Amino acid sequence: MCVAQPNQRLRLVERQRGIRFAWPNELVVVVIVNFRTPELTIDCLRSLAAERDSGENLRVNLVEGGSGDDSAAILSRAITENGWSSWVELIVSPRNGGFAYANNLGIC
Repeated sequence: MCVAQPNQRLRLVERQRGIRFAWPNELVVVVIVNFRTPELTIDCLRSLAAERDSGENLRVNLVEGGSGDDSAAILSRAITENGWSSWVELIVSPRNGGFAYANNLGIC
């Protein structure tokens, strides 16, 4: 739920794909949970990078959900190699606690 401050006004933002409403200076925080699918997660980050390049103010909390494979290393390398470290934070779960557990790590 988004609650506006009394002095904020809803602004209309025209985008390449249409028109949407947005709060001024909004920050969108995206939580992504990876579990043994680093390539799909990297594709998702590429899509979000395109949104950032178009002017969206967003950050990503990427949680590696205790995959038990080399996902954390692959994701860390992709973040560094693509220059995403200014807006992507990799959080490596100490254990596989499930999807809800990983999401909770991402919003803390």
